[in-house]
Amino acid sequence: MHFRNTAPCLVLLLHLFVLGRVLETKARDQDYLQEALRTLDLPLGSDDKSRLQKNRTSDLITKLLRDVHCAERTGMTQNMCEKCLTPNIVLSVLEDDDRIYLSEEDYQRISTVLLYYIINLEDLCVSNITSHSSLFSSSGNLEFYLLALTNLHPAEDNYFLSYSETQNILQLINQHYHPSDQDSFDLPCIDSAHLLEEVDVEGNPGAVPRVAATIISHILQGHCFTQRNLPSPAFFTDYIFQSLNCTSNLQIIDLEELLHQLGVGHEGTKHYHNRKKRSIKGSPQKLSVNSLENCNHESERGWEQVCFSANQLMDIFALDPHSPISKKHFRQICPAIIQQLLCDACGSAERKAGGSPPTAIEKYGYSTAAVLVITVSSMFGICLVFFNCCQETYTLVLQLFVGLAVGTLSGDALLHLIPQVQDLCSTKANQTLVLRV
Repeated sequence: MHFRNTAPCLVLLLHLFVLGRVLETKARDQDYLQEALRTLDLPLGSDDKSRLQKNRTSDLITKLLRDVHCAERTGMTQNMCEKCLTPNIVLSVLEDDDRIYLSEEDYQRISTVLLYYIINLEDLCVSNITSHSSLFSSSGNLEFYLLALTNLHPAEDNYFLSYSETQNILQLINQHYHPSDQDSFDLPCIDSAHLLEEVDVEGNPGAVPRVAATIISHILQGHCFTQRNLPSPAFFTDYIFQSLNCTSNLQIIDLEELLHQLGVGHEGTKHYHNRKKRSIKGSPQKLSVNSLENCNHESERGWEQVCFSANQLMDIFALDPHSPISKKHFRQICPAIIQQLLCDACGSAERKAGGSPPTAIEKYGYSTAAVLVITVSSMFGICLVFFNCCQETYTLVLQLFVGLAVGTLSGDALLHLIPQVQDLCSTKANQTLVLRV
């Protein structure tokens, strides 16, 4: 009887809870378009519903392309970037083309297209210059964009955005995106965990457009995303160029100097010996650091002597560590490998791990202690006088000391000769290799 009386109350509470979740989701969905409209200084709409005029979609695209530095990334002009991503492409995923205003759901759908283009600007826009027909190859197919975003890590489920895939998207955006809102620096940056929690994904495939709308809205507002404790991919190439001539172009003499610092190339090049350049004596590490000090260009300081692991390099270039490395991706990583060799970063890390060299006081202290031990030990030779009365014992003790002396001298000579022989063999091998080349 008691259960029958409380059952209607429980059902009513359950309905109220579900209704509250639905209203909360709708309220959360409405915030994305409203924030975007406020950033663009566009009218919010009427009837307490945010609406975007369809003919103002170009303003949204223009602002977004500028925020992600499309012209710098692709080597094109802003007008060419806008021709690459046109309103027709963005609006092609909408079901009803006759509407004048776009709703929150429409904004989420077009945000999926915008996010797809942002993380693939180089591949899409640069290739579309020569093939204009490919612009509309995937237009109108929302499933294509959803699958492209959820398939960044093929090993994971391609029906929803996972944490690692969202983190990968933010890393790709962070490579060229810089927050413009000064107030956002006082706030914590947005990471994948808070982003998915804000959108309330919960493994729902329909939440992918909401994630895209959230990211696009944050970009338009100039908010910062999670700052990785790693340099940007452009750091390695910039470091190499600035360490050679502090410009964005290399001459043949700069290339010869780079090969010399790496220990490769022909050393007898006339241009290299006759040019009036700075001296290349000393370690490549000191040379590169001194070269950077003479440059006025801004660079990411503090990463020059960091030895990066393979996983860190994959993270820097936003690559999936579980997928094979293609030739295209390897060409992106090559500047990082050259920079590591140029600075001898991993070699310096090993030297630091081996410990610091002894100080002058330690050297004199250990030397004095060693001489003292040898001197005191040699004084025990006086003990042989006591064995002089016993001729047999005296002979045995004397032979023992003679054997120890001969063995010590022979072992010391052998230990000194082995490194010399190895160095001589390696030198001869290198000379033979050069003669063969």
